[in-house]
Amino acid sequence: MSFFRADTSKFKFEYSKLEESEIEAANLLIKLLKPKEVIRIPEVKIPERIKTPDFTIDGITYEIKAPKSVEQISRRMCEAMRQIRSNGFIVLDARNCERAIKTFVREAVLVAKQHKVTRFYLVYKHSISLVGIKK
Repeated sequence: MSFFRADTSKFKFEYSKLEESEIEAANLLIKLLKPKEVIRIPEVKIPERIKTPDFTIDGITYEIKAPKSVEQISRRMCEAMRQIRSNGFIVLDARNCERAIKTFVREAVLVAKQHKVTRFYLVYKHSISLVGIKK
């Protein structure tokens, strides 16, 4: 697989089942971007600790995270950053968060600034939008 920079002959891959919310978020993203190529990246089971994003879309990696609370945003964004590495986008799905969307977005922007994330996608209700972070 071209995503991996190492010899993968001894790797064990597995496609985990996507959650319904991940599928819906991915479909919104695909509808927005109208890509030529979408590739689902498998999880690496052996060796351990190799984190992979959910997809590459036209060669750019995407990781979908759905924090259920504002307190989870920082942890989930940090996980996503390790998965997308330097070439990618985080997609935050706010549809299942118990707090108001303004609070969710405010916290997500604050965390993004702290980690030098310049933009991320936000899924809310039945739409997706790109959130740019001002310095």
